[in-house]
Amino acid sequence: RGTLCPKGAGVLGFINARTRVKHPMHRKPGSDKFEQVSWDFAMERIAKLMKEDRDANFVVKNKDGVTVNRWPTVGFLQGCATSNETTWASYKLIRGLGILAVDNQARI
Repeated sequence: RGTLCPKGAGVLGFINARTRVKHPMHRKPGSDKFEQVSWDFAMERIAKLMKEDRDANFVVKNKDGVTVNRWPTVGFLQGCATSNETTWASYKLIRGLGILAVDNQARI
């Protein structure tokens, strides 16, 4: 009927908000403020920290020797403004990484 559902209507406010963060921000250890950084810096830092944590905490087998391939120290939260296709692809990636804690606010 030409109207948006509450989720779709809410997304417009989020996208157009004056307070919306549009660039990656980084707070250095010990600092009390965030600084704008490049996308390359942000992606490399995230990848490095994820790799370090996964290497340190990945569980290949459980106590019974069964292969489980789990990464129990990380969770993933996905917003409700994604499509079913994006949700499906994200879910496959997350499970492929071994992440157990998944909170998906969209329908699969």
